[in-house]
This record gives sequence, C-alpha cells and structure tokens, in this order.
Amino acid sequence: MTIENELRSKIEIQNDVKKVHRLRQIIGTKNWHYLIETPFETYPKFVVGICDSFGDPVQIETTCGLLKTAIDFWQELYPEQLSGGEVKDL
Repeated sequence: MTIENELRSKIEIQNDVKKVHRLRQIIGTKNWHYLIETPFETYPKFVVGICDSFGDPVQIETTCGLLKTAIDFWQELYPEQLSGGEVKDL
C-alpha cells in the first residue's frame, strides 16, 4: 500500500469524513492537503485543509457547501505546484 493510500484510509475512517476527494503532499514538508466530503446533510459539506502524515488535522483552510467551490479553492492553494509535476494528487 502506498503512503497516499494509507493516509487516505486513515482519514476516511474518521466519523466526520464521508470521502477523500483530493490528497496531495505539500512539497518540502511532511504535511498533506486534503479535500474531504463530510457526512453532514447541512453545512459544511466539504472541507479543504492540511493534515500531517498520520492524518491528524493541522489546519482547516476553508469549508463550503459545493464540491465545485472546494475544488476551485483547492486548485488556488498552490498553483505553482500544479504544473510542476511534483504534486501527488489522488
């Protein structure tokens, strides 16, 4: 099992996580960006944040109600990493 898949599994077993939509390591650190869907019927439905390599939350960047909004925010976090080929985006 890869580090990414292992971390995804650790995050998805949390009660407040329905699905991990995106996961990528922050270049030069041991931290990861995540975009998760919550099981809540109301706000927040999606959360973009940072966790450590054990899946423990470090910081929430934003919460929102629409997946498109969360993906747009996700892509704006570190746009220089998106074109460099170093981002591990699952």
